[in-house]
Amino acid sequence: MGFQTQPKEFEYMAPANLEDASKLYLSYGEKACILAGGTDIVPLMKRGLLAPECVIDITKIPDMSYIRLEDGVLKLGALTTIEDFRESPLIEQNYPALHMASEVMGSTIIRNLATVGANICRASPASDMAPPLVVLGANLRIFGPKGVRTTPIEDFFLGFGRSEMAAGEILCEIEVPASPDKQAFMKLKRTKEDLAKINISTAFNLSDDKCSGIKIALGSVAPKVVRAEKTEKFLEGKELSEANIEEAKRIICREINPIDDVRSTAEYRMEMSKVLLGRVIRLALKGGW
Repeated sequence: MGFQTQPKEFEYMAPANLEDASKLYLSYGEKACILAGGTDIVPLMKRGLLAPECVIDITKIPDMSYIRLEDGVLKLGALTTIEDFRESPLIEQNYPALHMASEVMGSTIIRNLATVGANICRASPASDMAPPLVVLGANLRIFGPKGVRTTPIEDFFLGFGRSEMAAGEILCEIEVPASPDKQAFMKLKRTKEDLAKINISTAFNLSDDKCSGIKIALGSVAPKVVRAEKTEKFLEGKELSEANIEEAKRIICREINPIDDVRSTAEYRMEMSKVLLGRVIRLALKGGW
């Protein structure tokens, strides 16, 4: 018979702006956690796996939930929910990889609570929003004690649950500088609401049947989201023929390091990474589901 650990008491703070939130976060350090949706930290706290002394709720801070295009740059507030992504015509029509990721992430209840910022800051290798944002060349705007700084999302992830976020820093905005002609996202999972066994995204331009600027990113196959740079280098400037895709499948196996866990085996992840690479490229070429 199982049991549930009684959550410890904690202080709850709901600052009105980023400056106050950053100061609180800096003062409590590792004893605090940020509440930006709650789909991750609330279950962990209920199970006794997370016991912060202070929960800093940033959901009351204004103007942190938006999807807008400014001078050709897509700007996303960190508190924008996954359901907002799924329902946005701008995302669906111009950033299909992000739309595809939002469609297969959890249940309707989860999508209405989960935010893109929290999904990224968790630094989970199974994050669904990270691979498409990586292949789209997204930059993160991070507010902290020294003001706002910008970092490429690809440099943000350091390992399982680890990021380059410094003390007192809070993600406030995501910028996507361009939208390649062809892009797609795919996810393999056990159940509708489960985390990914594997996920993969690609984005590229196509001219005279040859791809350029191709990027490929995978999740759940290493301690952090992986850019398949050797595979990209092989495919760059080539036709995406079946022969070239087959060779790319062989190359991608040298770029990932999957493990056995409760969701899958390393062997299965290795084999399915090859399968999904072919599928996601064909899906991007087709222009969607």
